[in-house]
Amino acid sequence: MEQLVHFFKDYILPQWKHNRRSITAVSAAIYVVYTVYQKINRPPKRLRHIPYINGIDTLTSFFKKIPLDKVTDEVALPLVLETDHGLYSRITPAGWQVVISDPAIAKEYLFDANTFPKVPLNKHFEGTVIGRFIIGPNILFLSGQHWKNQRKIANPAFHRSMPLQVFGKLTDKLFSVMDQSNGKSIDAYDLMERWTLDAIGNASFGFDFGAVTDSNNEWVHRYNDVVEATIDPLYAFLPVLERKYLDWFPNRKKIHDELSVFLDMIQHIIDEKRRKLADPSRDRSQETKKEKDLLQMMMESGEDENGAVLTDEELKSNMCVFFFAGHDTTTSALSFAIYYLAKHPEMQERAREEAQRVLGNEPRNIRPTVEQSREMTYIEQIIKEVLRIAGPADSLISRKANKDTELGGVFIPKGTDVTLSIYNLQRNPRVWNNPEKFDPERFAPGGEAEGKDANAWIPFSSGSRICIGMNFSLSEQRFLLPMLLRKYKWSLPKDSIHHEKIVIELGLGVISPIDFNVVFERLY
Repeated sequence: MEQLVHFFKDYILPQWKHNRRSITAVSAAIYVVYTVYQKINRPPKRLRHIPYINGIDTLTSFFKKIPLDKVTDEVALPLVLETDHGLYSRITPAGWQVVISDPAIAKEYLFDANTFPKVPLNKHFEGTVIGRFIIGPNILFLSGQHWKNQRKIANPAFHRSMPLQVFGKLTDKLFSVMDQSNGKSIDAYDLMERWTLDAIGNASFGFDFGAVTDSNNEWVHRYNDVVEATIDPLYAFLPVLERKYLDWFPNRKKIHDELSVFLDMIQHIIDEKRRKLADPSRDRSQETKKEKDLLQMMMESGEDENGAVLTDEELKSNMCVFFFAGHDTTTSALSFAIYYLAKHPEMQERAREEAQRVLGNEPRNIRPTVEQSREMTYIEQIIKEVLRIAGPADSLISRKANKDTELGGVFIPKGTDVTLSIYNLQRNPRVWNNPEKFDPERFAPGGEAEGKDANAWIPFSSGSRICIGMNFSLSEQRFLLPMLLRKYKWSLPKDSIHHEKIVIELGLGVISPIDFNVVFERLY
């Protein structure tokens, strides 16, 4: 009970004091405390045979923004190592869930979509920023035949040739911005965020945010404000505040208005593309796949599915989730790669020599082709090791057991939410030798990874629900990193908070570095 009092005093009450409009707010705060005590501190009785993280501790870590690696090292991994199966449970905004951190159990879970369909979160987050922006009739959250239909339509769009010309033009702009730093430290995460934002905008639906050259434009601010709002723990754990009491929270209401503008922009683009596709004078023979964005290809793919076209709402929902999942995760992956190469200058130099060998030593920007990317095997090892030790996705979207079943020999009752912690699995000392060490040689021929269970390295998930944007993200990384290595040497500034280890935070399922400044030195 003492924990509960401290939690109310330190985290709940300040939130309500900041936002209160009437005595009703105080009453609501009391209700929140009661709810915490009754439902959040311990899992339901049917799950108490599985180790669990105290609910108050979980909420405290959310509100205090305790770094994910600290929570993992001090709380989660000890529970994982407590039993042979490594399962544990924890509280989330949608309720209690069981967490998997073992590759063999991951396989049981990932390859049995019939027993473990995706958790329908639409109703829980209906009317919230998260619900309106990400959770909807899209390929990430749907299950069953509806998901299969969308996946079939979306597959051709994601298996086309990558838009390397778009990547190249954006990289030239990025380098022009970086050159203006004149050897001073700059926010590397911000740079990667702007580059990936423009890349996904152009490739998804032909919209150029102009983020690389102008970080202060209205669209960049609008998008970033919406994304930041998705991770506010108060509204994540209490979605009722947005559904019924939004007028009490003018700042939150403003975010909803910004999101409406963003969604209207996507709808306008959909309307324009539908008009052009329906134009009887359209000459398809003059169009090539390389020139088409994802939205157009999904529209056209749907035309070939016996009339099973995607609705405007489905297209808009998919564009949002492609945007969110594809932008933030790749931003973090590139940032973590920059960090580990800054911490290991000998690896950075070896990678640079490989990029120069394949792309040449001319003092100009040279864009790698797909074939040249395949030749840069050491850079590929770096990318894979970064995705292991600091994979951007913390956990997968929950799935719900639709019958009594078992995982790793442990009883899982019907109705239980289950997830896989990619972060725990890929840092599990039972799975990887010295998992805290950054070692690209794990992925060399004959290296440690070669003999592992296929589900020991799954930064993009696995099975039928493997991330549809995997190739797009990897293409971005394989393209940009060699160009960065040829153009710059980089290091951490003397006052960096990351010298001992990378300091990270967890957003809406995405891990990212905090205050990540880097000094880039031009080589040409």
